[in-house]
Amino acid sequence: MKITVLGEGAWGSAIALLLARNGHDVTLWCHHDSVAQDITKTRENKRFFPGFTFDRSIKVSADMTEALSSAQIIFEAVPVKYLRSTLVSIDNNYFNLPWVLLSKGIEQKTLLFPTHILDDVAQHPVQSAVLSGPSFARDVALCQPTAVTIATQDCLLGAKLYDIVKNDYFSPYVSRDVIGVQIGGALKNVLALGVGILEGAGYQDNARALFLTRGLQELALLAEKLGGSRDTLYGLSGMGDLILTAMGEQSRNTSLGRTLGSGVPLAQALQEREIAPEGINTAYVVHELLQREHIEAPLLDGIYRIISEDMTIQELFTQLMQQPFANECDLA
Repeated sequence: MKITVLGEGAWGSAIALLLARNGHDVTLWCHHDSVAQDITKTRENKRFFPGFTFDRSIKVSADMTEALSSAQIIFEAVPVKYLRSTLVSIDNNYFNLPWVLLSKGIEQKTLLFPTHILDDVAQHPVQSAVLSGPSFARDVALCQPTAVTIATQDCLLGAKLYDIVKNDYFSPYVSRDVIGVQIGGALKNVLALGVGILEGAGYQDNARALFLTRGLQELALLAEKLGGSRDTLYGLSGMGDLILTAMGEQSRNTSLGRTLGSGVPLAQALQEREIAPEGINTAYVVHELLQREHIEAPLLDGIYRIISEDMTIQELFTQLMQQPFANECDLA
């Protein structure tokens, strides 16, 4: 297949490497011309994904028209914050191709998930799928065993994508729950941010287990409310992705959370990072989403209040421990 990958970051780079190893004709589109030139000259993405060699079969371009000119399918790995602006720069004809969405998040103001943003810009339903799950880009590039979910309403597309990405270390599972998979991919970043804040503030394993378990319940509740399946959140694209992002050493969201939990202000913590983790943007958006849907999710909303309203993690836990827990025993 002739495949174009949109996005020069770690995930876009790792997917380009995966697809090339699987024998596909890959073009990587870079937002920054300097990154495209660097990869072309050195065969390494030194700015966003250092340490990995790009096979010379992978073409690289900062020109969108050139990058898409021969594409049969498009994989996009653009941060949700910039997804719409990237899509509006693309000729409408390319929205007739199949798209694979790798972005994880929710758009501010519109509260739209990536598949909805794509359809909104195209002004018609696009043949698309979501690829999500516990998959650090570096581990994929190192050929570490990885399993993900491909979610699509088009079963033929799901089968086709399975064959495109499957190899001896990368295994996809096909689902039809597009909403549930996107909720898991977006909101696990917020919970991972919270876990980092816990660790930075000195909380230990019991508190972390409580936080993750209750947080997963909130994700499942929101998925069901928005038309997804609770079961999806207990699989790879929910619990699996949450465990990896909250516990993995490579997690940018958890790392930022640790810094915040130690007392560093958000503005200062973000200045020290070239890329703001998606959990920050998503925390603000999920606050609006919870209000719109009239859902009580004390952990998700509490993380928003910690980063925006000077609530402390201690205050969040005080409120959480005052919440009534379920009791299956009827003593009446």
